[in-house]
Amino acid sequence: MREIGRRMIIMATYDADENGVVKDGLLGQQVATGEWSNLAHPWPLCQVLEAMKWTPEVFGPARENHIMSTTSVVNWVVYGKGRIEYTTFDAPPETVDVLRLAFLPTRILAGNKPVAELPALDGNGFSTQALPCGDYIVKVRHDAETRITVLGDDPQKSICAAAIQHGEAWEAKEDKNASGGSLLETDGAGKRWRRVCGVGLAQ
Repeated sequence: MREIGRRMIIMATYDADENGVVKDGLLGQQVATGEWSNLAHPWPLCQVLEAMKWTPEVFGPARENHIMSTTSVVNWVVYGKGRIEYTTFDAPPETVDVLRLAFLPTRILAGNKPVAELPALDGNGFSTQALPCGDYIVKVRHDAETRITVLGDDPQKSICAAAIQHGEAWEAKEDKNASGGSLLETDGAGKRWRRVCGVGLAQ
């Protein structure tokens, strides 16, 4: 199963011979790629994201913090140092989110209530799986609660937006929800653009 998934990723991202011929068949042949227009759309990105979703321990970015999948829809998220907070569109029975984190959570809240680490997610709570690189796969069940807060000793380092070199069109703004407490903001083409301060990789 994993080998087929690996080959699907290679195919979806246009595995090519030295002569530029693209192969998209499991056995190394051309299938849809015989005609370029068949793959000139976001399908490859969709396939890569699906692989990351189903195998976060393999394809999830190492030493970073990411929500890898949810049985609902994430509609707001903030990644801060030692604090990840997000909301989902809804939380019907058996709502489970999967995160790959660079730290072991010390506390997780569903709504305003702390949830316990459970051996099996047969109710609201969370489970953890340690990975060899120091990361953790964390699963959170939160029936009827749409706001999740994950807390812990995050080894990542962040800098505030004001410390980032930027052009004159950008202006640093304080924002308590942004990583480092600030972000960069600019007006462009009649729209307001924001770029939250980046968080560095964990050591």
